[in-house]
Amino acid sequence: MLVIAYGRSYGLPVITTRENNVYGPNQFLEKLILKFILLAMRGKTLPIYGDGSNVMSYLYCEDVTETFEVILHKGEVGHVYNVGTNKERRVIDVAKDICKLFSMDPETNIQCYTKIPEWWGDVAGALLPHLRMLMIPGSRHFESEDGKVLSVSNTPRMIVPTSKSFISPLKPSFKFLIYGRTGWIRGILDQLCEKHDISFKYGRGRLENRASLMANIQNIKPTH
Repeated sequence: MLVIAYGRSYGLPVITTRENNVYGPNQFLEKLILKFILLAMRGKTLPIYGDGSNVMSYLYCEDVTETFEVILHKGEVGHVYNVGTNKERRVIDVAKDICKLFSMDPETNIQCYTKIPEWWGDVAGALLPHLRMLMIPGSRHFESEDGKVLSVSNTPRMIVPTSKSFISPLKPSFKFLIYGRTGWIRGILDQLCEKHDISFKYGRGRLENRASLMANIQNIKPTH
């Protein structure tokens, strides 16, 4: 929506694409298919939140890139293209297929959580560096939380935080630019920033005034 709004407001030549669930090499660990595969490689139970009857369609990353190329050269500026497939699968069926690939019994290696407490969890983890920042090019292994090294084809070595106190060896320097000084979300953000010793500034520009926003960004030079 932001891309479409900017395109209409400032006459930018934008094309929007919307994809279904994309999977493939170098995918983030929290995604369904890769998460199930890594758990199956370790002989662990595959967790499903709900009964697994929810239906999704999946797109392989190479198919998506081919679609992008077609849209880039033949798409019309200002249009929105939905990229999907008619082959839909239930989550429980995906889990069963992965179990079969690893010779695991789906009846004993899939656990459905149908009753989940109404707890949102600790959002402080969102301030940790993203997993992509922790990738070390050139390796072909995945290091699990228990220290075991698993071979994963075409996947770079990745070091996963094992605790909330984890500090990236890259030690990135963050600076947040926060708008909505009187809002409740602002209150949560600045508390988290102070707790994790992250620099932040409040934006003084108005969102409808592009010049003031650009001035804020140029003066403060935020990372987020």
